[in-house]
Amino acid sequence: MTCSKNFEETQKLACSAIVGKWYSR
Repeated sequence: MTCSKNFEETQKLACSAIVGKWYSR
């Protein structure tokens, strides 16, 4: 999953949370 600047704030936050979860082990 990649966070794009085109994504809305909510989408960006969700993406960030998901990515963070994956990378935060």
